[in-house]
Amino acid sequence: MAIICNFTKKVKTDNFVSKKNVSKALKETAKILKIKDNFEIGVAVVSFAQIRKLNRQYRHKDKVTDVLSFTLQKSRPFITAPAKIKYLGDVVICYQQVKKQAPLFGHSLKQEFTMLICHGFLHLLGYDDKTQKQYQKMALIQDKLLIKLYGQHQATHKKL
Repeated sequence: MAIICNFTKKVKTDNFVSKKNVSKALKETAKILKIKDNFEIGVAVVSFAQIRKLNRQYRHKDKVTDVLSFTLQKSRPFITAPAKIKYLGDVVICYQQVKKQAPLFGHSLKQEFTMLICHGFLHLLGYDDKTQKQYQKMALIQDKLLIKLYGQHQATHKKL
């Protein structure tokens, strides 16, 4: 499995918000899900204003959110790779929201950021959280990731 992560920060963040840590969270989530495919994903870290604008423009919800996922349905060949890489889409995370909600869920900032990377990635893979059953399925995977990376169970978000 090859993972290509295009990473952009549009706001000031802590040092752990890095391409290396994002790639690690994606790779570990893919292992949990037993994904063997090659894929590429874009990740952007943005401000309250930027995520609110995207949420309003694409979801018609005029409010701040923690993570948005934009799925692309088509694959495109990656010229330098030996195999085709499927471009899954983009995950956008509001770092200010990470800082605001991490204490509410008993997470460190790093754990909250990692959990949101996983959550956005799961949406790109087709997971949904519109029902309680769907949400619980996603939460289980997120919990497995946090346990694997941080060695202890951390409660994920309750559906807001």
